[in-house]
Amino acid sequence: MTTRGRFIGWQRKIASQPPAEGNTSLMRMNVLVVGGAGYIGSHCVRQLAAAGHRRSCWTNLVYGHRAAVAPGVPFHEADLGDEAAVGRILRSEKIEVVMHFAAYCYVGESVTDPLKYYLNNVAATLHLLKR
Repeated sequence: MTTRGRFIGWQRKIASQPPAEGNTSLMRMNVLVVGGAGYIGSHCVRQLAAAGHRRSCWTNLVYGHRAAVAPGVPFHEADLGDEAAVGRILRSEKIEVVMHFAAYCYVGESVTDPLKYYLNNVAATLHLLKR
């Protein structure tokens, strides 16, 4: 079996089955997906749901889209640099795991506005790690 075949088999086994069948050995967790309204984050939110985890979405909607997040998913629109909001959401949602997909990644823009990228990708992420 190829590596791709093993990956696809694992993916089906864990995330694409109903929670009662697909997640019998993994602990169900409260997961905050930062950048959950972006392309990668929104797919991650779907896979977490399929695996039976309780997921919450955090985004500032700079590059994401509200419509990318399924109805019923707790949705928090705030800036990651807001330390008070970070703490409030981590406590209120009882977050156990954070998955961070909120980095800016446009090379051309990062060259013309490096401070914007530093503040979001480094400084704001530090606010999350401090909590």
